[in-house]
Amino acid sequence: MLFDHTKFVVKSQSKTFSSKKSFQILAEDGQALATAEDTTGFLASLFGSTKLEVRDASNQRPLFTVGRSGWLLKKDQVLDAEGQVVGTFKGKMFSLSGGYHVYDKAGKHIAEIQGSMLKADYKFLTPEKKTMGSVSRTWGGLAQSLFTGDDTYGVQVEPQYAEDQTAKIVMLGAALAVESIFKKAKESKESGSSSGGGGE
Repeated sequence: MLFDHTKFVVKSQSKTFSSKKSFQILAEDGQALATAEDTTGFLASLFGSTKLEVRDASNQRPLFTVGRSGWLLKKDQVLDAEGQVVGTFKGKMFSLSGGYHVYDKAGKHIAEIQGSMLKADYKFLTPEKKTMGSVSRTWGGLAQSLFTGDDTYGVQVEPQYAEDQTAKIVMLGAALAVESIFKKAKESKESGSSSGGGGE
């Protein structure tokens, strides 16, 4: 069961003849725990929406969903198996280093994502600045044989959150969102700005 673990390896897998990404979520010993598939519809993708469904590897039972929705005002959220909001990600408006804040369904600030997200080296901090978990490509505590390629990284949950399913959904959801939503949005923005004529 995915939520019985506190250390995960996330491996990105590109499909042949498809721009959509899929992911494997493994235990630290290499056991397959879950899969994450991009199920965004064609029309929704044209408007910049993304939907990533995470399912149990053994029985394909839905676990949670990560997505970007909306037309003009985009919402980046992670939902539980029943479709209820677990966390909403909002970019830091006035930070040179970037990052995101995480809010629960009631709008309460529950975490801050701090570090180099696009390099998969960041931490999840509580509002009191205590570490909830971290993401890295260079963990000595996980089997190094699992870390093959730039699209593989580890997610580690701190012991005090070992029984906190919501915290795990938020952290895994954010890690998947970095690869499937935030990074893609940044690349699209940079591509658009570089291809436009004139400029300022």
